[in-house]
Amino acid sequence: MDLVTGEEVDKRCLHPKQRASFTVDEFQEFIDNDLTSPIFQRVVAEMEPPPWLGDMTKGNDDVNHSSFPLPICPVMGTATESLVRVERLQPEGPSFTMTDNSLLEWQKWRLRISLTPRECVVLHDIRFDYRSVVHRLSFSELTVPYCDPRPLTTVNRPSTTATLEPAAPQITLD
Repeated sequence: MDLVTGEEVDKRCLHPKQRASFTVDEFQEFIDNDLTSPIFQRVVAEMEPPPWLGDMTKGNDDVNHSSFPLPICPVMGTATESLVRVERLQPEGPSFTMTDNSLLEWQKWRLRISLTPRECVVLHDIRFDYRSVVHRLSFSELTVPYCDPRPLTTVNRPSTTATLEPAAPQITLD
């Protein structure tokens, strides 16, 4: 959709398990432009979505797009409350170098670091002694729990199929 003229310039169907990732700016453009479109409002009205994003067939009233209730509630505490002194000593300076704003070199390691809105920290072209070790590595599951990249299950509605609930393995503790 051309945001200036309001004309459709391209239309593609993604694979059913693919979802587009939005940056904050793209999401704001959607709010400013698409939400006011009569076409968008008509299509959403035909879908008859629930007032919040959640699968009510499971009887879980508090499911929404930014929470994923786990079947467990872990409680974490400290084994001791005593303080431990931590000293960082590097009299010769750091043992690594950063160049080009993304190239990290340390001992025989060499890699590039970037940040993405969805995955946060991404490591690229990781090499040891100039031999390739990993092409691309991201830590999305560890850093941004509300941008969970796991596939979603589907719920059938009369006029559409919506992705609503994360398909996570159930965890039980004895």
